[in-house]
Amino acid sequence: MEHRHGTRKTINIPTTAELSTGKVYTGYIKDISLGGIFIELPSGELWSHAPITLAFTIQDGDKSKTYRWRGFITRIAEDGAGAMFESANPYEQAGLLALLKLADRNELQRSVAC
Repeated sequence: MEHRHGTRKTINIPTTAELSTGKVYTGYIKDISLGGIFIELPSGELWSHAPITLAFTIQDGDKSKTYRWRGFITRIAEDGAGAMFESANPYEQAGLLALLKLADRNELQRSVAC
């Protein structure tokens, strides 16, 4: 298991994942933290340290924004892969912050509903 800095937050966002081979998968971002992400997707053709690019869209009210994020696979599981960020690109960092914000909102809504 990858060692992440920060608490994992549950999320369920559709994504496309592109490997350096050009192979593209569809899946879901299942959890996020400052140090990494877990993507639920077919793991048969994945390998550790594989470069990966995710594309995902976040809906915020009536606006939506699509982000691209680069990282590398750190762990392969039966149901997907863990990955870590590799870029300090401000646009990619904005995508990370948007995912964390959405996860925080979802956690707040779940706790209020209980």
